[in-house]
Amino acid sequence: MSNENLRLARQVKNDEFYTRYEDIEKELIRYKDQFKNKIVYCNCDAPESNFIKFFNDVQVEWQIKEVLHTSLKEGVSYDSPKALELLDKCDIVVTNPPFSKVRNEFLPLIERSGKQFLFIGNLNMATFKEVFPLIRDGKLWTGYTHPKEFLQPDGTYKKFGNTLWWTNMFVDKPFTLNPDKKYYGNEDKYPRYDNYDAINVDKLADIPSDYSGVMGVPVTFIEHYVPPLTNRGGIGSEYTDSEKEQMIKTSELTDDTTICDTLSPLAYNKNLRSRERERAYFCRILVQAYRHEHVLGDGTNLGQFEVNGEGKYK
Repeated sequence: MSNENLRLARQVKNDEFYTRYEDIEKELIRYKDQFKNKIVYCNCDAPESNFIKFFNDVQVEWQIKEVLHTSLKEGVSYDSPKALELLDKCDIVVTNPPFSKVRNEFLPLIERSGKQFLFIGNLNMATFKEVFPLIRDGKLWTGYTHPKEFLQPDGTYKKFGNTLWWTNMFVDKPFTLNPDKKYYGNEDKYPRYDNYDAINVDKLADIPSDYSGVMGVPVTFIEHYVPPLTNRGGIGSEYTDSEKEQMIKTSELTDDTTICDTLSPLAYNKNLRSRERERAYFCRILVQAYRHEHVLGDGTNLGQFEVNGEGKYK
């Protein structure tokens, strides 16, 4: 066996987690109309993959033009010449890539290709320097569901707590956060960072509805945030003007959210107990309420948010 084949074999062994058919179906059904007349490429999937089984089952009904696939099992890495040739040919990439390769190799390759994509990854990817600019610039956002359980080669299942779908395809989901907490009068509950003009918010449920400045919120905020179609970098060009207009009408978030173009420095508060500073959940995304067009039941204006950057406690 060649050195390259040995490397590929090790990669398969370490990153082989198979997606359940029902989890694929639950997510992909939301994009049904977007697959019409498209060439789909599953670039990390062997013929027995549930992705291939699913697309074979729906190809005629969904009017999918063609379904392509390659995999490490077949000796074809997603960045091999053959895979790149198929990538150039396809319209949409759909897969569950090797978890260890997503942020540094797989995502940059797929994003540079200019293709639409839908793949499974880790929520914590949002905080990495290679990934966050894509979210900030409207080139990457989360899908609808959270696949949690994956089949391993030995027949057992492995559970992950923070896996979800990442995409640049059209997603129409409502902004489900409805903050009802108050900042003014409760300033002591929202400590300010020492090196950045922002307040810290420990939980999404604690986001104040009366504060319009920058605030550091948990990374799970990204799950609730979808940029409007008009702000998505390079996405949507394949739709006609009438289709875009209809998408804008049906999206509850369009025209209310945006991504700004600044990335914050490391943010921290030295007065917090050291144990708290060291806990992983203090990773923060900096956001800002910049509009006040949504009104809560008590008459309070609720601003939408722009993703301003990322911050971590030291």
